Amino acid sequence: MKTFEISNKAKNGRRKFKMVLHIIHPESCVVDNIGTEYNDNGITWLEKYVKQALPTISGMSLRVEFADETRTSILGHGLTEIKDGFPIFENATVVGTFDKGWIEDITDDTGTYKACVGSGTIDEMCYKAFVDSLEEDLKAGNAPYGSVEIYKVNGNPGIVYENISEGNGRIPKEYMYSGHALLGVVPADYKSRLLELNSKKGEIDMTDEELKSIITTTLASAMDKTTELNSKVAESENKIAELNQVIEEKDAKIVELNASVAEIKAALDELKAQHETYWAEREILEQELAKAKVKEKIGELNSALEKFTDEEKKCAEVEINSFNEDPLKGDVDAIVSKICTGIVMAEKEAAKVAELNSANNNIDDIFSEINSASVEELDSNIF
Repeated sequence: MKTFEISNKAKNGRRKFKMVLHIIHPESCVVDNIGTEYNDNGITWLEKYVKQALPTISGMSLRVEFADETRTSILGHGLTEIKDGFPIFENATVVGTFDKGWIEDITDDTGTYKACVGSGTIDEMCYKAFVDSLEEDLKAGNAPYGSVEIYKVNGNPGIVYENISEGNGRIPKEYMYSGHALLGVVPADYKSRLLELNSKKGEIDMTDEELKSIITTTLASAMDKTTELNSKVAESENKIAELNQVIEEKDAKIVELNASVAEIKAALDELKAQHETYWAEREILEQELAKAKVKEKIGELNSALEKFTDEEKKCAEVEINSFNEDPLKGDVDAIVSKICTGIVMAEKEAAKVAELNSANNNIDDIFSEINSASVEELDSNIF
């Protein structure tokens, strides 16, 4: 079934309609008696409770809040106040009545869903312009949205909910359908839309005289409208001439401004070219400066290392290699300091070795004398 359809029957100036009142959510979406699926008003509609309330749809009014005197554009519910818990819709106009309601599977471009559906009639004789507007919306594929209104069941202090009475996921349990509004604003339930509207005008019995009178009146009205229209056409032509003059003046001004824009653009292009040249020259200078600084640092290191032997330079071999990889980050003083430290340490080590060798020589001399004396003594004792 299309979202918005026209059926083929009309009777007595009353246009039959059929529309979705609201979507019905699956029982499986209820967790701990709170719905996890709900409309933008936070309501979760369950089939078992909707069935109980279906009889109250019969006789329910179809209402609109007209936005202007043409009675074609519509707004919201027309609510003016809530007095003692009773909503008052004094800005709403009753344009039709529901005959009955039922539950039906609806299929549209988004898929198939279960919905509460109602049908009834719109009084076309009183709201012809509005019905014509609905037909135009139909042709454009823009079925109007709707919003159902519910009220407490007699004897209850208010609408009875399954668990929570406020917040998202609340489930109406005991309630009655009190009205339905066609909306020109954002609805709480995007599935609530007009489904069908009769395409044929209602047939009304009348005599030839009555018909002749209607035709005569209509023609006279048409002539008056034609005279009025011709006058408005003349006024419009004068207005168009004035507007054309204004447009010509503005076109001349635009040509003048375009010339100024072209001059400004040329100046900007020249400035951009100069800017690019400047940055290119600067980049070259920075590269040359970097090369000069590298050369200077390398010369500084070579000059500092001239006074050291290759053996001494090995004390800072790692630092020297690192310096050669990136001279600008190198530290000549640190390299020289490490070489000097290495030399001092080498000299101290050499001094220790010399001292130890000297001590060893003295020990050999001492034991040599003792051994010599012993040999001589042994020799004398033997012989």
